[in-house]
Amino acid sequence: MIQLILKKILCIYFIILLLSCTSNTSYKHQCNGSHHYLKVSPLRSLSSPSDTILPHPTDDYKIPPLVAHNSKIGKSLDIRPPT
Repeated sequence: MIQLILKKILCIYFIILLLSCTSNTSYKHQCNGSHHYLKVSPLRSLSSPSDTILPHPTDDYKIPPLVAHNSKIGKSLDIRPPT
């Protein structure tokens, strides 16, 4: 009797595990949030007061300039992971 119940529980657990791993994500092309980040103003250069002693600048963490290109942003961006 206990073995039969255990087998049923394991079968149900296995079925739930299989169903959770086989969900269809092909319909998820866009994120669900708002695209308010597209409306922000561009960043300004960082400035410091003239009487501040600054460390010696290095290029270790220099961020390359942003290059304008025709990439997709906002709602036209496909967010599906590669398959």
